[in-house]
Amino acid sequence: KKCPLWAVTQLPAHYVIIENLIQSSKQHFEDTKSMINDHKEHLDNHMRIMDKHKEQFDSHMKSIDKHHQTFKLTYSILGLFIIVLLLVLLIILSCLCKKYIHCKDLSHAQRFLDLIRFNIQQQAPAQRSNTTQDIATIDNHALTRDLSNAFA
Repeated sequence: KKCPLWAVTQLPAHYVIIENLIQSSKQHFEDTKSMINDHKEHLDNHMRIMDKHKEQFDSHMKSIDKHHQTFKLTYSILGLFIIVLLLVLLIILSCLCKKYIHCKDLSHAQRFLDLIRFNIQQQAPAQRSNTTQDIATIDNHALTRDLSNAFA
């Protein structure tokens, strides 16, 4: 078969168009490839920046953890110190209270016993022996009470 005349005359023009399309596609491919490489470079730069910031962040986190551990230890020691201080204050306060209460009890008991002894001296000799036994009983009760107060 023979090609029509108009097809033969148009053939070089089609080749030119096809050649132009091929060249345009190649250029577009190269531009796209260059753009992809530029984007890859841009992403790599951002990744390096992010890694640098991550290292700084990790360093700050380690520092914060170190301070946190120091504060935990400090607060534990401070809490223990406060508890010991409170216990010492309670012991001192209880000793002071016992001292004053104990002395008051002894002075009161001593005055009572002195008064009884004075009354005994005023009594007749027959009554004195009974009263002396009563005083011994009172002395034992006072001593027992004072000892129980001292241990309380």
